[in-house]
Amino acid sequence: DDNAMPNVKVYPNPTSSVLYVECEEMVSYVVYNSVGQEVIAGNLNGKLQLGVGDFGKGVYYLRLSDGVSSKMQKIVVE
Repeated sequence: DDNAMPNVKVYPNPTSSVLYVECEEMVSYVVYNSVGQEVIAGNLNGKLQLGVGDFGKGVYYLRLSDGVSSKMQKIVVE
């Protein structure tokens, strides 16, 4: 549900090197590639700088979860 976590910012998108994720609460994140394989995962509290330069060009999906609700964000790496 995209409206479940309204205080999330993901930018720039598309990106070629660094993706910033900002959230007002502690959340876990997982990045999946276009075939659903987990690329990277962790936790963030505040602001995350995620290096995507080694991911390879394509479409990825960022899933954020606070344990109650979750948000899926499409990311394009150029």
